[in-house]
Amino acid sequence: MTAGFAGLVQTHLLTCELVGVFTVLLCILLWKRLFRKETFLVLAKAALFSALLSAWFLVPFLDYMLRGDFVIQHVAGRTIQSRGLYLSHHLMTFLHRGGNGFFDATGLKGSDPAGIGAALLAVLLAWVYFRSRGKLREALDAQEMAFGKVCAWLGGFAILASCAIFPWDRIQSLGGIVQTLVSSLQFPHRFLIIATVLLAALAGTVAKGLWKKGEKAWLAGYCGGLAVLVLCSSVFLLDDILYQSEPLRVYGSNGLGTGYVAGGEYLPYGTDASLFTYHDPIANGVTVQGYRRDLGAMEMDCENAGSQEGTVELALLYYQGYRAYDTDTGEMIPILDGLNHSVTLVVPAGYQGHVRVAFHSPWHWRVAELVSVAAFVLLLLTRGGLPRKKGLLRKSS
Repeated sequence: MTAGFAGLVQTHLLTCELVGVFTVLLCILLWKRLFRKETFLVLAKAALFSALLSAWFLVPFLDYMLRGDFVIQHVAGRTIQSRGLYLSHHLMTFLHRGGNGFFDATGLKGSDPAGIGAALLAVLLAWVYFRSRGKLREALDAQEMAFGKVCAWLGGFAILASCAIFPWDRIQSLGGIVQTLVSSLQFPHRFLIIATVLLAALAGTVAKGLWKKGEKAWLAGYCGGLAVLVLCSSVFLLDDILYQSEPLRVYGSNGLGTGYVAGGEYLPYGTDASLFTYHDPIANGVTVQGYRRDLGAMEMDCENAGSQEGTVELALLYYQGYRAYDTDTGEMIPILDGLNHSVTLVVPAGYQGHVRVAFHSPWHWRVAELVSVAAFVLLLLTRGGLPRKKGLLRKSS
């Protein structure tokens, strides 16, 4: 759990939010087990060490979110229910290539190949059928049955949450942090991530029950049927993509990247991304020579022969942490949050020298990195919390 949650935090915050919601739901469903001393301590340790391992990321992130003003802090009014899937999405076996995710405007025309898929829907139906016939209850023990129930109920709930019929707008109207979290999801079909994991686990639970029951004919038909459904859906979609999509030809390194910015949630609020261009310094009252750029750092010779301050606008987005200084004297050159939130130097009258502009992390960011390293070392020394007696370790393995 520690590695899993730390990985989610450090890779995709929206997925971490989804998993967090379903973790809370799981704790509510199993609240009697949650508040047992041994269980609660394990969960608390997992949460604590996940945060410590992620401190190198969380501290800078929270530092910016608490002190800065970014686009993501102004999207609470964006509603998501109209972007939800239709129930018919989940009944499709042959998914087509498409890019439309705004179904309130164009319906199913050109829809994303979204939906739980015929195979996983069949798994859910198989669970209901075999459980009603008693085949699983007789074969699986209480813990395995509980696991299957949790996967089925939460998986079904995730499917429902991905649909436009789910009352996301009403939930969002509650305001506060709920409004912000719902809006940040952007698209309800993200819940299919959770549904896929849960129903895949349910598929294994059903197969295990049929195996333990000795229903070999049912097991063969079940596994074979799922394989056919998976192949039908995936092979058709792959063929559709290969034959319908236009090829992208790249003849050199310049064709490998673009300046495209998607949602721009972490741009400073008010930034116009359409104005982003790669350009040399734009000097006003300053002479700039010998400009060169090395990744995020810039160097140049500046001379202000006038009697007033001059400015130099750089093709660099302003975030707290950028500094400019004279490489010979160490004198700090003031920086402004300039036009369209670009880094802008304020060059004093009569100044002449070589200026370097680079990002310098605050000291507490470095401390957070040390905390993450220390937490990782501590986990290694304690073997991830596993028993250290050889006999117990072999037994656990």
